[in-house]
Amino acid sequence: MAQRQHIEYDQTIERLERMQNSTEGNPRYRLHFTDGSTAEMQKNAMVGYALGPRYVGVPVHIKATPGGQVWSVEIVEDSGEPGHAYVDPDEEA
Repeated sequence: MAQRQHIEYDQTIERLERMQNSTEGNPRYRLHFTDGSTAEMQKNAMVGYALGPRYVGVPVHIKATPGGQVWSVEIVEDSGEPGHAYVDPDEEA
């Protein structure tokens, strides 16, 4: 079985722009990064349901198609490795 080809990079999201839903009704976003670049979500990517304010302003690890359409966004830990263990300092006990 051939492996899925994709690109990966780390970025920080400055803001999320809601785009028109896909023809199947799934949410889509344009990601605006702090370096001024942008990327669009791949149509029908499930990550569109998970994106929200907690992804803005923190380092994220992006996986995208060779054409640049994002299909995975993960918050990265301070170590720089991908993961979901980011703790918002405002929410610490």
